[in-house]
Amino acid sequence: MKPQAQDLMHHFVSCGLLSDDQLNIIFEEEKSSTKQADQIGHELSFYTKDACLQLKAKFYDLEYIDLAHYAENGLICTDLQKYNNILLTLSSVVYNAENNKLFIAVEDPLDIVLKDSVRDAIHKYFPEINKILFAFGNLDKLTPAYHQQQTAIHVDKNEIISELDALIQKAIDYGASDIHIKPDKNTTCLYFRVHGKLVLHKTWHKKFEARLLSRLKILSGLDIAQSRMPQSGHYSFKCHNRLVDLRVSTHPTIYGEKLAIRILDRHKVRHDLQFLGIDNDNLKILKQCLAQKHGLMLVSGATGSGKTTTLYACLDYLNKSGLNIMTLEDPVESCLNYASQMEISRGVGYIDGIRSILRQDPDVILLGEIRDEDTAKMAFRAAMTGHLVLSTIHTQGLEGIVARLDDLGVKAHMVKEFLLCSMYQELQPKYHEKCYMKGCPECLGTGLIGRSLNFQLKAADL
Repeated sequence: MKPQAQDLMHHFVSCGLLSDDQLNIIFEEEKSSTKQADQIGHELSFYTKDACLQLKAKFYDLEYIDLAHYAENGLICTDLQKYNNILLTLSSVVYNAENNKLFIAVEDPLDIVLKDSVRDAIHKYFPEINKILFAFGNLDKLTPAYHQQQTAIHVDKNEIISELDALIQKAIDYGASDIHIKPDKNTTCLYFRVHGKLVLHKTWHKKFEARLLSRLKILSGLDIAQSRMPQSGHYSFKCHNRLVDLRVSTHPTIYGEKLAIRILDRHKVRHDLQFLGIDNDNLKILKQCLAQKHGLMLVSGATGSGKTTTLYACLDYLNKSGLNIMTLEDPVESCLNYASQMEISRGVGYIDGIRSILRQDPDVILLGEIRDEDTAKMAFRAAMTGHLVLSTIHTQGLEGIVARLDDLGVKAHMVKEFLLCSMYQELQPKYHEKCYMKGCPECLGTGLIGRSLNFQLKAADL
């Protein structure tokens, strides 16, 4: 037993809470137990937990809080509920709050690990809290109404976890690329995007939406208290012993927050030029372009048409010893162990990112997207100075790529000299032969059984 713990037990004797004989019994029991001496005394019914905590508070010069009083006035179950909901598993309760300070009762304020866990949980969701004060408190003295409410929250939480996990699992099994949670006036609708089509999967009562959104926000690191501003985040979901990346974004609407989840199943996508579905003639030309030491290669297509997958397959083809491959993406969609990948952030945009990459002696540079004049000019500057640059650009077709570069202020002679090739791709639906567009359970009512790649390429004279 530590000296301070021994002093505490002797303090119990001096205050009349224990007799000398009882203290000796506690010390004897402690030799074969992992429990603390004061806990052993309570379990032997030598004193009540309340009496023990009050004397411990005096001994350590800390405050003791009568939680029964705070629970009876209803504050813990109402005004402070938002804090206590996130402390369900941490054996602690917020009993007061004022001026960005929280007052929290725990049964052992000396437990450093517990206090750190409480601080981390509070600061994650309530960063405005600048001070947390701990006190001794007997959580057993909380009213039955409080315990009943917390139990109900646990049940709801477990139901939400199970429901959400099952939905995401089903979306992945269906091969969905996205999940949409859309609020209406009285209901909330869940859609899966399968083979490019939105398919209604489930409709809930409106009340279910708030709990579902809160769970998704917590998982993806979003602010659960913010509902009027768009947010975005991500988390990993374990599916069939593999991790699937989920990109979560929220958008405020007149009926509540709409939520979209992009499913990035890296194990499902094969980054190999041979398996993209590119015809042999275009594949041969594409490989000739990739063999060049410098220049710019651009791919265009609609959102979700697989542009990034094509660029990753190009990088995989270039993956040889002696090549320094670097990427700048928004966001990084898949981790490539042979490349140095960087994600756009609030502090670093494409321009600063490209400048930084150029100082790293790269051979190959992948830019997630050319979206403005400055990025376009920096991409061509990198191509001019001996680097092979790959990127995407938004246009309506293959011929629109050069026109788009002109809109972005890139001079025609620069395009002619340094643009190695332009690519345009789209995913065309493959009709389900059994029902041919009528829809059936096997194709989830879409009438489709997959999509095929329509790939166009226009190369410069190499």
